[in-house]
Amino acid sequence: MHKDKEPVYSNLELLQACVDPTYKPRPMTAQELETAEEVMRFRKLAEIRRGYEGEWNAGAKYFYSELILAYDLDGEWPELLMEIAKPTPGRKYSVEKAVQIARLKRQGMTAKQIAKQLVCEGDAISVEGVESYSKRRRRRSVAETVRAAMKAPS
Repeated sequence: MHKDKEPVYSNLELLQACVDPTYKPRPMTAQELETAEEVMRFRKLAEIRRGYEGEWNAGAKYFYSELILAYDLDGEWPELLMEIAKPTPGRKYSVEKAVQIARLKRQGMTAKQIAKQLVCEGDAISVEGVESYSKRRRRRSVAETVRAAMKAPS
């Protein structure tokens, strides 16, 4: 149970209770609460890393390792957390440009037409660049996954 001795329910249990009025939600166990709190700390750590704009040097590594200790995530996977935090080499893709290309592609335009359209709008991009952006190289966000699941025929 939670510190206040009141039962705590997971969002999934509460959602199930909303969908099915006869469903009685099951309170989270102490182990589930501990796991949920650890996941929350990990998400905060990941959010801080995503927001870091500086160079990934020795100072940044030290700062991140101290964050791992501060968030009490040093138990099982500190090396893995440091490995995940390392920036990936190579050119970063523009999400806005990817969304714009996907929108034009849904309108039925070819890669050549999209490249011509974007050049007219001031974004210099080649046909190969449009084809590269058309490939899915980034993970879907939760919102994209939910939208795709809702659009899928049952």
